Amino acid sequence: MEKFLEALRGLLADGDGVALATVVARSGSAPRDAGARMLVGRSGRLWGTVGGGLVEHEAELLAMETLRSGTSALREFCLRAEGLERIGMVCGGDVTLAVQYLPGGAAGPLAAADAALRCLRAGGDGWLVSRLSTAEAGDLSFLEKEAAEIRFSALRQQAADEVLFEAEGKPWFAQRLIRSGAVYLFGGGHVARELAPLLARLDFCFMVLDDRAEFAVPADFPGAKEVLCADFG
Repeated sequence: MEKFLEALRGLLADGDGVALATVVARSGSAPRDAGARMLVGRSGRLWGTVGGGLVEHEAELLAMETLRSGTSALREFCLRAEGLERIGMVCGGDVTLAVQYLPGGAAGPLAAADAALRCLRAGGDGWLVSRLSTAEAGDLSFLEKEAAEIRFSALRQQAADEVLFEAEGKPWFAQRLIRSGAVYLFGGGHVARELAPLLARLDFCFMVLDDRAEFAVPADFPGAKEVLCADFG
């Protein structure tokens, strides 16, 4: 999620309009769960995936159309045998995709990406929220957990991390942003060097500690929150 937010912020800050494709609902068997995201520019896919195959191809075509029109789209894909004539994939389920046009330099989405990054890096808890209107440019905002639950009753005591819901007469999609957990690696040797990149990919916050200065080298663990030379006791 952090890499997605960094990519989104960079594109918007550079003034490039971008299409954000998101799996907002899934039933049965499908390539990716709700919350999978992909960024598409005028040259094609820039970051991420919504499942590959023809679903992703159709998502890229939709994204190109939103970039031309300056509006957004919401589309359902049937991945069952009876829907074969529509998409050509038989995974046994259905996928709903939202494709939002986010203008370059747009203050709202840019502020949302910045706030979400700060929250993640500080170990906070909040929701990235999109209004799924199809007649206008996309809307993206970030709300800390308490503020989100005050505004949207559907997010109160919500067990799921991805929620498609109705509010204010419109469809919305919310994705919870929270660190997976914290891991302390005692020892900065060869095992820690193999484990650290895996923890980073799984979005764990991790710290590395070693009582030998030559093994407590921050440059060896670029994804770590902290690398300390410290007594284990």
